Formats: sequence, structure tokens, C-alpha cells
Amino acid sequence: GFAAYYAEEWDVTAPADVDGEGEPHGSWKSLETVVPDLNLDVSGQSVTIRRTNSARLAGPLHKTTVPSDGITATYEGKPLPDGTRRYRGLNDGDLATVLGETEAGGGVIPEQVFAGDRSAFEKSQQDAASGLLFSGICSMILSPFVLIGGLLGAIFRRRR
Repeated sequence: GFAAYYAEEWDVTAPADVDGEGEPHGSWKSLETVVPDLNLDVSGQSVTIRRTNSARLAGPLHKTTVPSDGITATYEGKPLPDGTRRYRGLNDGDLATVLGETEAGGGVIPEQVFAGDRSAFEKSQQDAASGLLFSGICSMILSPFVLIGGLLGAIFRRRR
């Protein structure tokens, strides 16, 4: 099993068409995150990572899928039954970077556990920041057009 993991369940909804035709739709629903007390080896010294259910696990995690029975919906080109569980996590001995706060007793309360070294963690953070910057710039460029469209829509609605 995993040393730390999060679990999701595949939730399939039947089509809502009047005649019952159409394809079922599925989505992953978060179930739980489990990060027990762990000992992290840092340059030959042991650092205790404290138990939490709120840390975010990220990076290239290991994945295990446990299929279930039920109606299916397509996921990544394959039918996947309702109730299927997906576990993503870290194995004992995996390289990990932990972002968190130090505790008075000497441990670390993790906010994020990243599967990989510090440089890979920093690159993932830079990639996320550049994506947010790009979407922010696009939003600023489009906002005047949305404002003008809303004003024109309000003016022409009043004339009717």
C-alpha cells in the first residue's frame, strides 16, 4: 500500500434526456486524503511529518485503480464502472518534497507533499504561476469587451 495517498471514486450519472437516450457521464469525486505520521530522511537526519487529512499530494504519484460493478461511462477512451476507486500516492522510500510549517515539538505539519525533488517542485510551481499569469492577462484584455457588451445589451433591452 501507499505511505500517503488520496482516494477518489468514479461517479456515473445516467443521461437526463427525456427519452432516456444519450451517454452516461462520469466524474471523479474526492473521498479522502491520508497522510499519517511519517519520518522523512533529510541529509541523514530524521524529520517527522505530522498526520493530516488536509495536505495536498502532487507531482508524479503512483496510481492504483480498483474497478467496481455498475453502469459505465467513458474515461480516457475506456468504459469505467460507477464506484471504481482510484488511489494516488507515495510509496515508502519515494523521493518527496514537503511544504509546511514547523511544529513546536520539532515535526512538520505538511500543507503539500510533492512526489519529487525540490527542483521539480519549484518547476511545477513556476508552471502553475505562468498559467495563472497568462489567464490573468487574458481576463484583463477581455474585460473591456465584456463591459461594453453588457452596457450595450442593457441599453438595447430598455428600448424595447
